[in-house]
Amino acid sequence: MEGGRASPRKSGQLQAGDVFRIGMPRTDLSVTVKGVPVKAGFALGSYAAFKQIGDQAMVMGDLVLLDQESPSGDGRPLPRRLEVTAVHNHLNEMSPHVMYMHYGGHGDAVQLAKALRQALSASSTPLGSSSGPAATPTGPTLDAKQIEQALGRTGRDIGGGVFR
Repeated sequence: MEGGRASPRKSGQLQAGDVFRIGMPRTDLSVTVKGVPVKAGFALGSYAAFKQIGDQAMVMGDLVLLDQESPSGDGRPLPRRLEVTAVHNHLNEMSPHVMYMHYGGHGDAVQLAKALRQALSASSTPLGSSSGPAATPTGPTLDAKQIEQALGRTGRDIGGGVFR
């Protein structure tokens, strides 16, 4: 509870190797590349991945941040327990400009999650459960079966016309 009300929660998924992953797509941003809109699920996906190792946990992830939200942009350090491992672009010629900050940390899983929440408080990253159904894609659709066959791997439709 924060301020007498329930805190928004993101649900995660247990993945192979006992890794717990929580996605935090930047659905609040309207980013374009050369005028073409970029869907949050396609290239604006912040996430945290937790793994228990012995008596400690490890967290690694990637945060999609506007320049003014980046700790490196305003001199703010990341909270204790977390360290920046890389800052770079995934997209060229984007508007507004976003950076991708990779981070990692070791310690108690709950304390790592609290440190990550503190770091995210300086951004507008939506932290509540995803709202409503995914947007219906317009235009041509992807042939997921042919993509899977060509890659020899199974994928997943994450909605809004994005197949991962």
